Amino acid sequence: MKQVMILNHCDSNGTVTQYIGDGVALYNVYDLPLLDEESVLSIFDVSEKQRESWNTRCVEPDGFHLEDTDTSEYFIEEMGVSVVLNGTTLKPFRAKDGVLFVNSKYLAPFLDVRDIVQFFERRLDNGQPYVVAKAGFMMQAVIMPFQVQETSLVQELHKLVQLIDGRMEEKA
Repeated sequence: MKQVMILNHCDSNGTVTQYIGDGVALYNVYDLPLLDEESVLSIFDVSEKQRESWNTRCVEPDGFHLEDTDTSEYFIEEMGVSVVLNGTTLKPFRAKDGVLFVNSKYLAPFLDVRDIVQFFERRLDNGQPYVVAKAGFMMQAVIMPFQVQETSLVQELHKLVQLIDGRMEEKA
């Protein structure tokens, strides 16, 4: 890829849009120079010793619709509960075809602007859903849903509901 050509396009438009991610989530980063593999490590103050365990690459995020708007996106509602499954806190979202779970750690960057962030479901070309976080009309992040084994989760939640129902009956 010719990064110089990209830089020229960005320079003529006066903007650079770039994302930093870990394979599960991509975050739109603002007000940074054009990043490469080395500068990302410098920005995050990764020591020489730590760099051995880091894998940095500059790649195009294939299949994702990274525009601010997508006519096929669907607003998803954040549910008022969280689920801890095997030590991972999951936030459920009421989605088009049921529920999508997101690892809460990927929502943490939005804690200070949570009141203006909305979440939407989009789909990859293969039909797999992913979550888009927006502040206003501006896309801020792409987050892949957490894949849960529905049967075990449903069984555990069913047990919980039975226990709650039993307690409610005792109080009645």
